[in-house]
Amino acid sequence: MQASVYIVPLITTPYLARTLGVANFGLLGVASAIVSYVSLLSDWGFAFTATRETARHAGDPVALRKILWDTLLAKGMLCGVGLTIFLIVISIVPQWRGIVPLLLIYALTPITGVFGVGWFLQGMEKMVGYATVSLIGRFTYVPLILLFVHSPQDVLIVAAIQSGTSVVSVIASLVVASRKVPLLPIHLDFRAALRQIKLGMPVFISTGGISLYTQSNIILVGTIAGPIQAGLYSGGEKIQRALQGLAGPISAAVYPRINNLLVSNPGEAHKLMRWTLIGQGGLTLCMSIAMFLSADIITTVFLGNQYANAVPVIRWLSAIPFLTGINNSLGVNMMFPFGMNAEVARITVASGVFNLVMLSLLTYEMGAVGAAISIVMTEIFVTLAEAWIIYAKRKVVFSK
Repeated sequence: MQASVYIVPLITTPYLARTLGVANFGLLGVASAIVSYVSLLSDWGFAFTATRETARHAGDPVALRKILWDTLLAKGMLCGVGLTIFLIVISIVPQWRGIVPLLLIYALTPITGVFGVGWFLQGMEKMVGYATVSLIGRFTYVPLILLFVHSPQDVLIVAAIQSGTSVVSVIASLVVASRKVPLLPIHLDFRAALRQIKLGMPVFISTGGISLYTQSNIILVGTIAGPIQAGLYSGGEKIQRALQGLAGPISAAVYPRINNLLVSNPGEAHKLMRWTLIGQGGLTLCMSIAMFLSADIITTVFLGNQYANAVPVIRWLSAIPFLTGINNSLGVNMMFPFGMNAEVARITVASGVFNLVMLSLLTYEMGAVGAAISIVMTEIFVTLAEAWIIYAKRKVVFSK
């Protein structure tokens, strides 16, 4: 299901890149990245903290129902704050005023995302039904794009289709969850919701730091270097994320299992952590090598001849699948289960600030290529910092 988040764009991007043109393709990426910050706020750290609580109470329906409604209320509160900030910012940033209709259409995604309970099903390790129905909804995006998008002027239609199809996944998650655990009666507890927010704060700081070297990149490229450079970067990044998405579900699927085993069988949990690091590292290394060697072919086939200047961007970004494969294993599957939330937060915030500085300097001088170099440098920083902390605390993490 998570891989489909990247695979579907892999199918549609060649068509959209050619149909919309470099500039409009770049604007689409910029608008999507801006609105993703509202989703980042409403998602908070619940994908880890609420999933962890769900996994540890998987046999208690009453506790599960309370966790679900407390978390949904917390997400709703945060989404309201995020949308307020979003509306204020887009009204005062001159560069964004020209894409306000695009931004408002995309705003539907975080609103509906409040009610998504994929994290809940992940914690219970009940993903098959949700994944099946979600895939049906997600893949309806493909024929809709082909039917209704035929020129650069259809950029708003693309945003509407992307936002609309996300509703299907949200409804699917609620239906599947209701069949696993009785969700009624609804009980909204504001104190409990605030507790969920407090629990998720260290993780939110971490994900916020990560966003400073993921979502922020294309926004700054578009702002500093213009929509054409944003389009070149967006094209390269979609290829990189598609490959990265093939390995992403490994960490996500293993995370609740590790938390469960830490309670029932710590030795097996430690073994699973090590094998996840080795397996995911090896898989993503192969992906990175393949992406680097085939950059010219990928650009021509995937994006088209008008994106020829994206080849060096793709070559630089080819290091990202391997680096994120390693640091996801270290951070998500080792540090988070052992409660090292604060350490991860410090690393990601520091790396986010580092990226913003390097990105501003390199993008001004080198455009999309500079942005790609900046993100590679940042991912190296994250990987080395997490590896150092794991090594320093190896007696805890790797104890039998």
